[in-house]
Amino acid sequence: MIFHCTLVNVPHDCLHYEFLSLLQIGVGHYFSPLKARKELGYVPLVDQKEAFKKTITYFKTRHAKDLKSPSLLWLILILPIYFGLFPSVLVPPPFLGFLEPVRFPWIFLLRSVQNMQILVIIVCLGHLLEACFAWLLARQLDPINKKGWFLQTLFWGFPSFMLILKRRKRKE
Repeated sequence: MIFHCTLVNVPHDCLHYEFLSLLQIGVGHYFSPLKARKELGYVPLVDQKEAFKKTITYFKTRHAKDLKSPSLLWLILILPIYFGLFPSVLVPPPFLGFLEPVRFPWIFLLRSVQNMQILVIIVCLGHLLEACFAWLLARQLDPINKKGWFLQTLFWGFPSFMLILKRRKRKE
């Protein structure tokens, strides 16, 4: 069988191959244990109902062990703070460029750049303490994801910390 086709010279075998490919795509492929038993002598180790129960149980336990992340609402609330407060404090005024208007609401609320710097230091320390506590909780509740809980809580802070506290409450 020839698999090479060109626009100018199309061999007959190539057209046949493409036609068979189209036939295979159009056919529904499915697994039939009855056909496998009849033609291959296949005997399943577990019946279908028990297999479904085991599969559902597996995915439920796996889902319970997954690292959950905060909701989209928290993302919407926290990201403006990250992209507003931190650049306003960390980047000198001439280098802010188009982010310069972002600094004004923070200066209005906190009254000075020094107060903004103090707030950023307090927030960073708070996130670090929450992340350490989340890591300690995760060592008991979810040892597989303890590093993920630490990093997620370090970044998100309170919303992620509340998720692991809910998990601890559920386990008790």
